[in-house]
Amino acid sequence: SMAEIEETLKGEDVSAFSSLSIQEALATNTKLKQDIARQKSSLEATREMVTQFMESADSTTAAALQTKLAEVTQRFSHLWRQQQEKEDTWKKVLPQVEQYEQLLE
Repeated sequence: SMAEIEETLKGEDVSAFSSLSIQEALATNTKLKQDIARQKSSLEATREMVTQFMESADSTTAAALQTKLAEVTQRFSHLWRQQQEKEDTWKKVLPQVEQYEQLLE
């Protein structure tokens, strides 16, 4: 669920920088990316159903559905950006940490 993805993203900070911890974070991130893709599929299916329902719903109900759908879409977009930013950061930092670890050997 989106709530589970949000919790995972919150708890994914790599405090002890080691190449292993960053690689583990990237592996977790890959799973998250798959979860987000599944959520996107569900969101698109829901959007189609809501659009069809709005054609026959009264204006108040249609407006409420549209508002709720917009909120969920915005929340989803935020999750996607947050996940992507973390992945980009880890991919950038990993070679530097690996190089540092090699210097320590």
